[in-house]
Amino acid sequence: MRISGPIIGLKHIKRTSGTTTADGTPVTWGNPIRFKGVMFTLNGNEVQSYQKINVSARYKVLTNYMVIEEKDRVQFGTKIYNVKFVDDVYRMEQTLVVLLDVKKE
Repeated sequence: MRISGPIIGLKHIKRTSGTTTADGTPVTWGNPIRFKGVMFTLNGNEVQSYQKINVSARYKVLTNYMVIEEKDRVQFGTKIYNVKFVDDVYRMEQTLVVLLDVKKE
């Protein structure tokens, strides 16, 4: 699958320790790693189809294969997004679909 669209610079922020719950364990984040991808706003049909698998997302990033997990974050400019779902398209380890939602303060 070839990625087409305006390629932008993003940053992958990996969670190094901690959990998403506030049980006293602090969450720590690694240094951001730059990568390139194409970012889209999900249309209504896509939002509904992904919510069927219990994912609430508003944005989709297509990128070359890299290790990114659902506990991580992606940054574009000053905005930070929580990674909600990662799909290795066609299971060929070439293109990732990463679904994002805006990080709530």
